[in-house]
Amino acid sequence: MSPQELCFYKQWTLIKIKPNMPLDPSAYDKERIAHINHLMDTINDSTSEIYELLIDREFNSLKKEIKNLMSILKDISTSVEDDI
Repeated sequence: MSPQELCFYKQWTLIKIKPNMPLDPSAYDKERIAHINHLMDTINDSTSEIYELLIDREFNSLKKEIKNLMSILKDISTSVEDDI
């Protein structure tokens, strides 16, 4: 198993919730995990930017970044509602 596959496998096993899920994730699950990881990276970048803008007292840029983060979170919330 390559280092990249091992890293992916570790991520997969950490987020497994259902005991009946296969150990070898499907192509769909791999794509889903990649999308979730991308979303979380985007959220992390945004919250870091918000922190910096707060520290620097750049309130106009801060408002824009907060709106951006709220939009991302709203999209996630809507997506989850569609799945329920």
